[in-house]
Amino acid sequence: MLRQNLLIAMIAAFFLIIISFAIPSLSTAACIDTGGDGYGNPGDASCPNGNKADCNDNDNKVYPGAA
Repeated sequence: MLRQNLLIAMIAAFFLIIISFAIPSLSTAACIDTGGDGYGNPGDASCPNGNKADCNDNDNKVYPGAA
């Protein structure tokens, strides 16, 4: 019985390790830049121009600091 419980615990740990490598890309914020100007909405550090939120992510001429 102890061996069976140990085996189950090892299998569960294996799957948790595998899942932990697969899920971070789904659960963490990422740059969503539909305007193509390097700013995302919401802003995120993974965006080329940093974590400032895009003013209008549908227009690449409208972004933080644009004239």
